[in-house]
Amino acid sequence: HNLYVVNNTFLNDDSVRGTFVKVSSTVTKAALLQNNIFGGTGSVTTQVSAVQKTNYRSIAPGFVSRSTYDLRPTSSLVINSGSTPGVSPTSVSLKPLAHYSHPAYGVTRPLNGAYDIGAYEVAP
Repeated sequence: HNLYVVNNTFLNDDSVRGTFVKVSSTVTKAALLQNNIFGGTGSVTTQVSAVQKTNYRSIAPGFVSRSTYDLRPTSSLVINSGSTPGVSPTSVSLKPLAHYSHPAYGVTRPLNGAYDIGAYEVAP
């Protein structure tokens, strides 16, 4: 009954419209959107009551190589700029533990200093 969207990178290549996180109007609990990168046009969410904490919006956020799916950030605006994710009411940690590695592989996400905003942590 809760939605937590924490430490993700969302990209929208449509130059006119889009919504990154759609939440049904029948949902009464506020979603938590924390430490996410929202790149491209469109609205962040359809839920007015969503809690948005330390997210980064940009039409064209900087990445190591978007064309090869290396979405490690290059902007100092997101590196070490995230807030520490907490725990859910049922004591599930919201801290990011892994990230995507192209193609179709997951690896342990390191923590280098403070949390980086987005799906990837920049190596020291």
